[in-house]
Amino acid sequence: TENGNSVVSNVVTEGTGAAITGGYLLMEPAATNISNWFSTINGTTYNTNSNISFTENDAVAPDGMTTATRLTAIATGSSIYAAETSPGSSAVYTYSAFVKRGNCDWVTAGMFSGGIDYIAWFNLASGVVGTQTNCTASIVSVGSGWYRVTLTTSAATGLQFINAPVPRDADGVVSTTGGYYCFIWGISVESGTTATSPIPTSGSAVTRAAESLSYSGIAAD
Repeated sequence: TENGNSVVSNVVTEGTGAAITGGYLLMEPAATNISNWFSTINGTTYNTNSNISFTENDAVAPDGMTTATRLTAIATGSSIYAAETSPGSSAVYTYSAFVKRGNCDWVTAGMFSGGIDYIAWFNLASGVVGTQTNCTASIVSVGSGWYRVTLTTSAATGLQFINAPVPRDADGVVSTTGGYYCFIWGISVESGTTATSPIPTSGSAVTRAAESLSYSGIAAD
C-alpha cells in the first residue's frame, strides 16, 4: 500500500508517487507436498513405538501460530523413530522440515526406501550439518531458534517412509537419551532437488499451482 498502491483479491492497483524500492517478489513453479501431515504430527499420523511421546501445539511455529509439536524420547536407546507411510514412486525427492532445539543439540531427519536410509544429522545449537547418509543436506536459520533442514536424494525403488526429525545423542549415532526433546513443524517432501515454500497438508498430498505475474493498464512510453 506504499505510495497509494492498493491490494484487493491479490491484485495490486498502482497509485502515485516515487517508485517502490527494496522489495522483492517470489515466483515459484508448481509443487506437490506428498507428506500427508504437515503439522499434525502425533502417534496417530506417524508410525512409532512406545519410546516417543508427542505434545501437539506446544510451541510457536515459524508462521507465528502455536502449532509446533514437541517430540520427546521416553526411554534411553536406539529404537526412536516416527515415520509416515509414503506413496512415493521412484524419483528424486527433497525432504524439508522446521526444527527447533529443545534440550539436546542433535536431531536426525530423512526418508526410507527399499531397505536404505536417506538421513542426515543436524546440530541445532550451532546450525551445521553433520553426517549425511545417501543424501545431500543443508540447514538454514529462519529465526527465533528455528531451522529449516533439507536433504535431497534419489529414491531408486520408491519412497516408503517419511521420517519426522527426532532427537539424538550425537552426530552419526542413533542412540537417544530418555527425556531429550525437540520441536518440529512443517514437514514436506517434494519431487526434484529444491525445497519450495511450505505447502500445508492435512491428510493428503497438496499441489500448489505455478505462480505467475501479469500487468494491465500500463501506458506505453
